[in-house]
Amino acid sequence: MKKVILVLIIFLFCQALACAAVLKHPEFYRAESHWISYSGEKFRLCRITSNGASKIVQRKTIKVYFRENVSILGVTDKRKLKRFFDRLPKNTFSIKITSHADTCGNHNYNLELARKRGWNVYQFIKEFVPERVEVIGKNNGENHSRGHIAHDRYVEVVVEYWNPRESISKIVLFDISGSLHNQNIGHTTTGLTLNDLKRVKLPKGVLAYVPRDFRYKCQGQDLNNYHPRGEDFYWEAMTLLSQSLKGKINGVVYTDDTDIEGQKKEALFNSINKGNIRWYIK
Repeated sequence: MKKVILVLIIFLFCQALACAAVLKHPEFYRAESHWISYSGEKFRLCRITSNGASKIVQRKTIKVYFRENVSILGVTDKRKLKRFFDRLPKNTFSIKITSHADTCGNHNYNLELARKRGWNVYQFIKEFVPERVEVIGKNNGENHSRGHIAHDRYVEVVVEYWNPRESISKIVLFDISGSLHNQNIGHTTTGLTLNDLKRVKLPKGVLAYVPRDFRYKCQGQDLNNYHPRGEDFYWEAMTLLSQSLKGKINGVVYTDDTDIEGQKKEALFNSINKGNIRWYIK
């Protein structure tokens, strides 16, 4: 009897507050991921980090310092970089290389010197960079230099990665399809237009996406940048996310696909998909 009561308490707690969960498939943590629906159609999932949604991004940094007028990596620096990349987090998705010079000498000379430093670092580390990891380079030259000191002669490498063990409290899908207009032509069940959705505040720990017709690219991680285009793909996204989830949470879909059978479709979907998430259409 006590066991039954305990199970009931846990169930009610999860219903009220939504228990935490993680996604087993690492692709869901990317800024953009590509999927094939059960009907064979390709679509994109665009990560949204605006509106208070979780970024789930962590960083590791390493700096390599150079002597004056030198752009070649030394043996010690190569060993240091190799150790850093040997320990590269498994879920790395972005590497940013920023090169610097001090203010000694001509501005254009320092700009070129910083460029060579950054390029030489990239040439050395590129064999250690996993496939599909984005590498971005930036040359600051003598900008941000504090003067003629050794600490301004360096290249900084910043690695960004996600933590798949970080818990998620809820998943939100924004259906930015062709029928959801900026004006009041299209709106969700709760009466929200696209402009209203852009002002929705999400609680901490929410993972948010825009399911996107594959013909149209993601428009960044800020919902304010999105324009209504394409077909609905939120049902396909709901299916894939349900199957990948480990733990129990709620999911919310903001969509203008609001026919009179909407609640029946929602109930049917939740009964068929035996995942650990209960979806609500709004």
